[in-house]
Amino acid sequence: MALLALPLVLLVIIFLAIPVRYKVDAVTGQGDANKIFVRVTYFFGLVRATYRDKAFKMRIFGIPIGRKNRQLPDAEKKTEQKVEGKMLDLLKSVKEEKPAEKENPKRPIKERLANIKDSITKVLTYPNRKKILSLTLKMLGRLWKIIKPKKLNISGEVGFEDPSKTGFLFAAYGVVAEFLNIRKYVQLSGNFDTTHTVAQFDIYIKGSINVARMMLPILNWVRKKPIRKLIKDIIK
Repeated sequence: MALLALPLVLLVIIFLAIPVRYKVDAVTGQGDANKIFVRVTYFFGLVRATYRDKAFKMRIFGIPIGRKNRQLPDAEKKTEQKVEGKMLDLLKSVKEEKPAEKENPKRPIKERLANIKDSITKVLTYPNRKKILSLTLKMLGRLWKIIKPKKLNISGEVGFEDPSKTGFLFAAYGVVAEFLNIRKYVQLSGNFDTTHTVAQFDIYIKGSINVARMMLPILNWVRKKPIRKLIKDIIK
């Protein structure tokens, strides 16, 4: 059994050691003028996925994955349209029969920020928090050196109706940007005068991710005693 397991373990390690390469080129927050292009390749390009203009395409060993659109004769088109119409009517009737209690509306941003604030408060008052914070920052620093993109350029404008929320966001951004030393790559400006939520970004990222290398600092972080205790408390 051990002889069979060893080749499988080695195979998994080899696959994890092969980097996943990615490229993101996007302009968001512009309404209908949004442009998003994402390309991800793995196993030396034999596995490739792209997303452009709301269209997702994937190829494995050069073989396209997914249903191809084909031209149908007029008679088949009419039949297909009738079937689709009946299916839409059926789905609509089922949807109308669902009780209103099951609807789960999205939580407002104010409530989400309050939950984040409560979580931060719990972390700041947790025993041995200084040691945990020190270990976590070291782990994140090592992790960032591994996953840091070769090319990174993000610029944008962010703002909320409540200027205090915008200020809180940029205070947090300042801490993270200083720690990761990314101010020359990420340039964000705050809109404190907006009457509605603003989030506009121009993004260009290109790099690769090596899962095997990422696991080393994470495993080293988890084996520390304060971190193990924190994880146990979170599970409880």
